[in-house]
Amino acid sequence: MLYRIRLIHLDQSALCQRIKDAIAAELKTLAVDPGTLELCEGLPDPPVEEALEVAVCLGSARAQADFGLAENLENFLQSGVPVVPLIPKGHEFSEVVPPVLSKINAIDLNRESEVFAALLLLRLVGLTEEQRRVFISYRRTDALLLAEQLWEELGKRGFDVFLDRFTIEPAVDFQARLTMQLADKAFVLFLESPEALTSPWVSHEINFARQNRLGLLALSWPGLADDAKLPDLYPDYRYELNAPSMLPVSYADPVSGKKKEYKVLEDKFCKDLVAVVEANHARAMYRRRRELIGSVEQELRRCNLGFQALTRWSLRVDLQGGNSAVITVVPRPPDVLDVYDLDLLRKSSKGYLVHSLAKGPVRRDELLAWATRDGSISRWPESDLVEMVESL
Repeated sequence: MLYRIRLIHLDQSALCQRIKDAIAAELKTLAVDPGTLELCEGLPDPPVEEALEVAVCLGSARAQADFGLAENLENFLQSGVPVVPLIPKGHEFSEVVPPVLSKINAIDLNRESEVFAALLLLRLVGLTEEQRRVFISYRRTDALLLAEQLWEELGKRGFDVFLDRFTIEPAVDFQARLTMQLADKAFVLFLESPEALTSPWVSHEINFARQNRLGLLALSWPGLADDAKLPDLYPDYRYELNAPSMLPVSYADPVSGKKKEYKVLEDKFCKDLVAVVEANHARAMYRRRRELIGSVEQELRRCNLGFQALTRWSLRVDLQGGNSAVITVVPRPPDVLDVYDLDLLRKSSKGYLVHSLAKGPVRRDELLAWATRDGSISRWPESDLVEMVESL
């Protein structure tokens, strides 16, 4: 068992079961090995050594006033395990959250769904991505305002979102910057509007996503003709937008001044849609990590090297002379935080960071070179995986 989520409560059995069901549903969708995550219920036990753990305290009036629970939570916090308060629907923070958790930002079911809570807990425990990068691919002529709306809503949810209208500076090579940002984001949100496939830029973005196995989700306009849809797209990678929730808006082009009617999403539907994007992003990145770490395991077996799984998508490899190495995979160009996480895991062992083929921004590559300058951690694109394992 590598990961543990503990649900702590005194009198919220029904809510606890719904959260457990939401987590179980996401794990099933992700096809997570059941032995990977332990889902516990009850008062805190000592944290599990060598496991990543997070706890959630389901609030209630009784929990807020119980001194014994507060003492247990304090001991758990002191052990270094994150404890997240959860506010049931219809209640306020001050009514239900124990004072020991008063400074910790809560999951508020008055604003968020139980599915959102499940996804957040999986992210906090390390099974899905902390760094959520999304590239929005769209046709300006008919999807501009909806793209901007999603850019704003995803940003509010903590996503790093690329939208060419706001992200590309003047005097740069437009196509080169698009390609770099595509590789860096690793997940493409495609707005499948009536005019989308008439754009050569959109075609370039979709072809790049497919060739480089990026995550992909198409948000499809209702009633779209078949010849306007992306061909050969797996059904799970397309989400049909809701016609009644798409509202007409008249917008004047800032250059020509001509007015044109666009579509935007009704606010509630847009917020619900962001949760759909979040779930699909988590699944795509999980699949990509599994693919990468599976390739590493295959090469280690081929070279008769023993290994064991660690948290944070890493393996500890047994080498000759009692030495070891730690290998971590990331489904995108790496950054300094990836080096930091690997450095914590490797201790005195050498570290190997396996990542996607594409290069990241120049400044980030410079920081990575600085962070790995002592040679204790090396970076390897997935294309050089065989060479890396044979060098161990």
